[in-house]
Amino acid sequence: MADNEADLPKSGEDQYRQWVDHVQSAYESEVSSPSTGSGQEASLSGAQEMHGDTLVAIPSVFPRPQVTTARDLIIVESGQAARVKVTVRNVGPVVETYSLSIVGPAQSWVSVVPQDISLFPGDEGSATVVIRAPRASKVAAGDYTIGIIARSEVDPNESTVHEFVVRVNPFYESSMALSRTTINIRGRTTSFAQVTNGGNSSVEFSLKAMDPDGYARCKIEDPEFTLAPGETTWKKMVITAPVHLFGKQRTLGLVGTLTPMRDVTLDTPLEELKPSIQRVTIVQGPLIRFRLGVLGRILLLLLVIGAVALFFASRYLLGPSNSLKSGPPATPANLTAVPYGEGKVLLRWEGAGGATGYSVYAVGDTGDALNQTPAAAVTSPVSLSGSINVQFASFPVSSGGDAPSPSPSSSATTAPNDTTDTTDPSSTDTPSPNGSYSSNEELAIESPTCGDCTHVADVPSGTTRYLVTKVNPGVSNCYRVIATDGSLQSLYTPQECADVPAATDAAGASAAAGAETPIPCSPKDPLVDKLSDSALALTWLAPSEIKKKAAKAAGCDRNVAISGYEVQRQILSGWSTVTPAPAATDTALEITGLDAATQYCFRMRSVSEGQFSEYTTTICKKTQKAPEVATPDPSATTDPTTDSAADSGSADGSTDAAAAGGSAVGNGNEAKADTTALSAKNGAVSSGSAKKPKAEAKNDKASAAKPKAPGTKRIVVRTGDTLWMIAAKLAPKGQTTERMVNRIVKLNELKSKTIRPGQILKVPSNS
Repeated sequence: MADNEADLPKSGEDQYRQWVDHVQSAYESEVSSPSTGSGQEASLSGAQEMHGDTLVAIPSVFPRPQVTTARDLIIVESGQAARVKVTVRNVGPVVETYSLSIVGPAQSWVSVVPQDISLFPGDEGSATVVIRAPRASKVAAGDYTIGIIARSEVDPNESTVHEFVVRVNPFYESSMALSRTTINIRGRTTSFAQVTNGGNSSVEFSLKAMDPDGYARCKIEDPEFTLAPGETTWKKMVITAPVHLFGKQRTLGLVGTLTPMRDVTLDTPLEELKPSIQRVTIVQGPLIRFRLGVLGRILLLLLVIGAVALFFASRYLLGPSNSLKSGPPATPANLTAVPYGEGKVLLRWEGAGGATGYSVYAVGDTGDALNQTPAAAVTSPVSLSGSINVQFASFPVSSGGDAPSPSPSSSATTAPNDTTDTTDPSSTDTPSPNGSYSSNEELAIESPTCGDCTHVADVPSGTTRYLVTKVNPGVSNCYRVIATDGSLQSLYTPQECADVPAATDAAGASAAAGAETPIPCSPKDPLVDKLSDSALALTWLAPSEIKKKAAKAAGCDRNVAISGYEVQRQILSGWSTVTPAPAATDTALEITGLDAATQYCFRMRSVSEGQFSEYTTTICKKTQKAPEVATPDPSATTDPTTDSAADSGSADGSTDAAAAGGSAVGNGNEAKADTTALSAKNGAVSSGSAKKPKAEAKNDKASAAKPKAPGTKRIVVRTGDTLWMIAAKLAPKGQTTERMVNRIVKLNELKSKTIRPGQILKVPSNS
């Protein structure tokens, strides 16, 4: 029975173990018999090797197992688990049991499940490798090579190692801690900030500290630095605050900011990471500490009040006197002297800045004519506007001379002149200065004194001309002028002379006077009225309307042909000329581009062949308030057919009885306008002369008598009417005056908005 059992075939594992036992017994016999021959030694050299109590077969008779993984690169996030499948195949002839294990630097956070696999010959099995990279700075970001080894339990010498790569992605954590959260400071102190890189990658940081209110300042030593994973550093901070002398302690704020700038390991910028912020309270005490009680506060208040009172007292007592001036006025320029009429000299000059008046002096023998009549007050009636006469009384002005010239004294009275309607320009109570100049050449330049001068008259600053009525005939009469400002005066102008003909040459003098260019008169009765919120109307009468007596008193010629007008608008303390200037035939000017509800002041003068009249009085008016926006009336459109119908219907000879503000009664040849005048709403603007030739007026009446077409009517412009006045009268409710003006301009094809008396206008009749 035993023999039969011994002859039965054995399994592969039994045969392997029998072979191992045979090799082991052979090795033991060799050890016990060291003198064994070399043949036996050769038979054992390739069969076994003893290491202590462990028997290792060298070389093995079985092939190694095959180990593979599903992926050779596995990317994991710190703190998260990842799994990969491992396949083991038995390519040997016997049943094998393989033990699986992890080798490499990551074996502490990489494991395999299950750890043992039993396989029949030719079979394969699988296991799972679990990877758990901890979220800690000790596991740095990067690639890790991991090996999985499959070792045979039948033959421990047989094993297979398969390697794969695990890539750990970086994570970023940082912290900042200031050594003190409350810092007491007087002016300067030092603190520290602890910065820790809790991530798994090297990062470059930027540390800043600032006061949001801008009082405190903080300087950090090496504010930009790099920390390795898990590294900690301390940064020195020097904090300074502005000086706080005395008072209560104050609280300031400091905000520390730690910002990750760049990943040094991967060399990538970190733009989406939020910075770490920590706030610190800074308590700053005063350098000087003292407490004021009730008595101390009262004393401090009295001290402040006393300082304020002392300041105002010093300003009042030590301030400049009201009589002091910054300097004398400028010297008048371009003085001219020309004969005017019979036995008169007209003086003209340009105004001087800072002057409140002017004084006229006669040089040398010219002043003798002033003492030939009894002393009288020096007055000169001057027409500033129309028939308004203003007399300028003389006032004493120091001439800066060495000694006054003798002159009789008398009271200031007016001495009329029947022939010239002027007053005596001599002044009896004003001393005439005497200088040391002895030649006319010295008087041809500006000087502070006037040698042998006699005071003639004083005029206000608004006048830049004077008519001398007392002269020495047959000789050259010389004059000088100064500008005055209270007790101050300018230098004397160079003297100007005019040759006055002798009495025997009266005819020649009259001819010479006639050859002189006459002075035009100022415009009469200037008025300014409102047109709209941005326009004013300036109207006046021609200088020819001034009365003869008033023109003679003003020393101007009302019959001079006017070449134009100059209009000036007041701007602050100065004047600006309005352009374009009115023409000679204009008696109105529309000034636009103005601000609403604003007062404007104007003055004007006449121009004739380079000669200028005196300025008129200053006239002012405020513009209208800005109107509210009104809804336009669609029914107010103009029917173009009515114009042609009105023109074509004028041939039937019928009489048009319509007129402005009423009706006109016609007798077939003329139309008489109603006496009711249009009321002025927005001002008055008129142009041209006030009268019209009879022939032209007759033709206009005949044309006005023609029948009108439906939708329009004709009116006759009267003296004083303006286009704005007519439009304001005809404008229906809800329609602006400006729109009606535009309709009238379109109906009559006017090139401007200026109309003249006697003009026939077509206006809408349905308004």
